[in-house]
Amino acid sequence: MIRIKSSITIVLLLFAVSCGGDSERSNELLDDVLTGPSSTTTQPASTTTTPQVDPAAVLTSLVQTSGIAFSTPVIKHACGTFALIHDDAEPTILQWNETEWLNANFTFATTFDPGVFVEQHWIADVTADGEPEVILNWFYEGGNRSFGQVLSASTPDCTWRYLSTMESCGDSEVVDNLTYLPNGVLQGSGFINCKGVRAGMKLTWDSTLGVFIAGPLDGEKLCNGLIETIDLPLSTCSESWAVQMAQRVLVDRGEQIDTDGQFGPATQLAVLRLQQSLGIQLTGQLDGQTWASLFPAGSEEYPDFDGDGVSSPREIGHASGALEYYEESTGSGVTLSPRVTVVRTYCEQRRTALTSDVRGPMIEYRLITEYSNGRKKFEVVGTSWSNISGKCN
Repeated sequence: MIRIKSSITIVLLLFAVSCGGDSERSNELLDDVLTGPSSTTTQPASTTTTPQVDPAAVLTSLVQTSGIAFSTPVIKHACGTFALIHDDAEPTILQWNETEWLNANFTFATTFDPGVFVEQHWIADVTADGEPEVILNWFYEGGNRSFGQVLSASTPDCTWRYLSTMESCGDSEVVDNLTYLPNGVLQGSGFINCKGVRAGMKLTWDSTLGVFIAGPLDGEKLCNGLIETIDLPLSTCSESWAVQMAQRVLVDRGEQIDTDGQFGPATQLAVLRLQQSLGIQLTGQLDGQTWASLFPAGSEEYPDFDGDGVSSPREIGHASGALEYYEESTGSGVTLSPRVTVVRTYCEQRRTALTSDVRGPMIEYRLITEYSNGRKKFEVVGTSWSNISGKCN
């Protein structure tokens, strides 16, 4: 059969040549049939497959041989493959480079003290950016409460950092009893109302501000009673005419919040957005720097008696005629303008006619506001003294 097939092939090739085909190519084919393919024919190149290295296996071996106290599993992230280890000194983020684990970029503002042990950890997307964060819960040896932090690889630089939580008394990277619940809620305990009493709190991520906002647990109240104060810093659950002053200016600048004089969550977020726009530290409080951005010191309305660069609510109250808000010993030598003197006189006259439950700084503030807005009249209004309609032109 082989001879018959070869004979037929030769005949066909000779026929192709006689019909005007490519004689050179036909002769090559004929030689291949008679003697086999020439030695110059290209043969398929041999390939060698490099075995894949398992990062999880290498990590396990590293932990076992190095005496590392704790390690997370391998973390798949858009920035790469990572793992977190803790060796009783400080946490370290490792990054896989296809063959070994190397130190990754990180900015850790907090360093663990010796004697700290990681109790629990979770890997979950708690910032809703599609990438995982590492949630750590740790405790001091012999301690009776745990602490927690959230680590995230910020994009686009892929540097790992701790995320801050904004409580009523300022921000913190450490949260007491930080826990990630199966329903996806991140909660802990801390100062959500700045009263010096710790309470359970729920952490909600604000992508615009880049922080967690601490709020009450579901079904709980944020403020169990308000603190009446005009002293800076003003924070969540405080109430006063000074808070209302700030709220009104924030509304004038585009914020949609109530101007009721009560410092609630909406006011806190408005203050945070103001601080972000100013490029100053996010505290969520009306501290001196934030207050000064709303009420620049140096004018008749906003005097700076003590020269600290801030016209405090007490100084503003004093300038409006409420001398008890700023002691005479501190404000000695201050000459009030005729306009302020008129307001002070009016306040003093009206006080004799008002009952004690409606006296207070809110009256003075409303009076100075009406006058400075150019209305040339004074009016006492408000829910607590709605039955009073004293006016003057």
